Amino acid sequence: VEESVLIQRINDGEVHLGISTYSPPASIDSKRVSNVKFHTVVGKNHSLYSIAKKGTSIAVGKVLKYDFVTPKKSILGHTNKSKSHDGWRDDKFPRKHTYITSSLNTLNSLIESGQAIAYLPDYFTQTKSFEKLNITGCPHVCKQQVHILTKDKASLGWINHLF
Repeated sequence: VEESVLIQRINDGEVHLGISTYSPPASIDSKRVSNVKFHTVVGKNHSLYSIAKKGTSIAVGKVLKYDFVTPKKSILGHTNKSKSHDGWRDDKFPRKHTYITSSLNTLNSLIESGQAIAYLPDYFTQTKSFEKLNITGCPHVCKQQVHILTKDKASLGWINHLF
């Protein structure tokens, strides 16, 4: 659901709680539940896997020679300062967008098979058998904040005990 639709549904009472990676408007009560950092990852079958596993540094120029899988739309949430749907700065470090998908399953399969590299949020990479590449020469890092949204601040009461 697009952000404006989520906000409207919360205001109309159709949705009690929502999750968003956008900064919430002042009219909505919210609680930040996570700070997310994106990482460039490879799967076990990728030729860069052993480098990633060892934590050896690799220059961004070398990484850009490989195929990437990128989302067709912002399926991983809103990212700032970037025109790409995954937060990578293609304006500064253009990638080979060999695979473009709107499916998390396809994205996952392409990484696991070793066919592609991806730029993903840390919560997504922690549950998979991916390794993070230690890239040098690229100062840009995508970060997100995840918020729980509600119309009634009292609804956040029990959530405050979780986070």
